[in-house]
Amino acid sequence: MLCEIEGPRKISYGNKIDHSLDKGGVEMKLTELRQETIDRLILQFSERAGQLDAESRFPHQNLDELIDCGLHVANMPKQDGGLGYGFEETITLLSHISKGCASTGLIMAMHYYSLGAFSEVLTSEQQASVFNDIRHSGEFIASVSDPNVIFIYQRKQMEGIPTITAEKTDGGYLVSGTKFTVTGAPRIKYLPIYCEYAPSSCTSQYGMTALLMTLPSEGAEVEESWNYSGMRASMSHHIHFDQVFIPDHQLIGREGYAIEDTEHLIYWFRLAVTAVYYGIAKAAYEHALGMAYKRNDRISKKKSAFLPGQQFRIADMKMKLDVAHSQLMACAQQADREKQQTHYSSELYTKTLITKHFVTQAAEEIVELASQVEGFSSLQQGSLLERLSRDVKAAKFHPPSEDVLKEVIAKKELGIIPLKNRWV
Repeated sequence: MLCEIEGPRKISYGNKIDHSLDKGGVEMKLTELRQETIDRLILQFSERAGQLDAESRFPHQNLDELIDCGLHVANMPKQDGGLGYGFEETITLLSHISKGCASTGLIMAMHYYSLGAFSEVLTSEQQASVFNDIRHSGEFIASVSDPNVIFIYQRKQMEGIPTITAEKTDGGYLVSGTKFTVTGAPRIKYLPIYCEYAPSSCTSQYGMTALLMTLPSEGAEVEESWNYSGMRASMSHHIHFDQVFIPDHQLIGREGYAIEDTEHLIYWFRLAVTAVYYGIAKAAYEHALGMAYKRNDRISKKKSAFLPGQQFRIADMKMKLDVAHSQLMACAQQADREKQQTHYSSELYTKTLITKHFVTQAAEEIVELASQVEGFSSLQQGSLLERLSRDVKAAKFHPPSEDVLKEVIAKKELGIIPLKNRWV
C-alpha cells in the first residue's frame, strides 16, 4: 500500500497513513499512525546517519521521505490540510526522528516550531498562501532568530543587538544584515526574521518588526559556514542580506511590535529543540542495552550485562531517561492545554526553561553512561556514540544559555525585576 498525501509526490512505504478521523470520531493521534511506517523511517534514517555525518552531507532523502508520508505538515492545522498535531504529538514525533538522525531531527524541530507557532500569528491570507505551498510543494520554513531581549526594558538598550535592519520603501521593506545559523538552510524557502525597524508612532520598548522572506531572493546569499563537529548534516549556514526587498503582505504582526506579537514562539521552540536531545538520549540508551549483551568481560568471560557496574549504569540511564520523558510530556501537555485556552502562563514559561535544562543535561549524561557501557570502542571516530556525543553537546548552545536560563528562573522565583541593572 502507499503512504499517501495529496500533492505532487508519493513513495511506497508499506502502510497508508489515514489523515481522516477514526471510526469513533476522535482526531487521529500520533500513536494511531501505523507504527511500522514510523519505525521503518527511523531505521532508514539511522542507517544513513553515520555516512551523512562523515561526509557532512545534507539529509535530503530523509526530508523527502517525511514529505512523502505527509509528516512535514504534522503540526499544521487541519483546516490548512495538516495533521493538526499539538505540542505532545509533535515532540513525540520529533523524538522518534531524532533517535534515527539527530541532524534531521533538528531541521524538523525548527520547521515544526515555526509551523506551529506562526499558525497563531499569520493572517488568514498568509496562512492560506504559505501553508498551502508547504503542504503541496514540500517546502520548509526556518526558525526565527532569538531576539535576545530577555533583559531589555528600554529601546535604547537594543542598540547593537539586532543583526538585521529594515527600512520602509514603496510597497514593502529593504532588509540588510545577517541571519546566523539557519538550520536546514539548503532546503529553506520561508525565512522569518526579526528586523530593527519601527514607525515613529510605535511605543514598543523593542522596536522590532517581523517579516517573512522567501528564498531565493535577489540580494540574499547563503554562506556555507557550517563547519562544526556536532549536528554536521544540519547545514546550519549563515544567510546574508543586501537590500533584499520584502513586500508589505509579508509583514508578520504589527510594525514595531514583533516581540509582543510573537511571544508564544518560545514555547514551541524550547519543547521542539528539547525533543531532539531526548531522541538522542533514547538512541544512546537502546544502543547501550544491546552492547551490554554483545560484549564479554575480559576477566570473568561473562556478558557485561551480568556485571554489577554495567547494571548500575543501565539503571542510572533508565531513571534519567524516564524522568526526562515525564518532564517533557508534562510540559507539552500543559502547553497543549494553554494553547486551547489561547493564553500561555508565566508558570509554563518557567517550566519550559526547566524542561530544556533538565532534559538536555540528562541526555548528555545518558550518552556518557552509554559510552562507559560500550567501552573504549565508543571513542572510535564515526561510531554511533562518538557521533551522538558530539551532537548532544549542541544542546548547550540553543538559547537561552545555561547561565541566562538559571538567572531568569531564579529572578522570577525571587520576584526580582531588574528594571535598570541585572546585577546589584
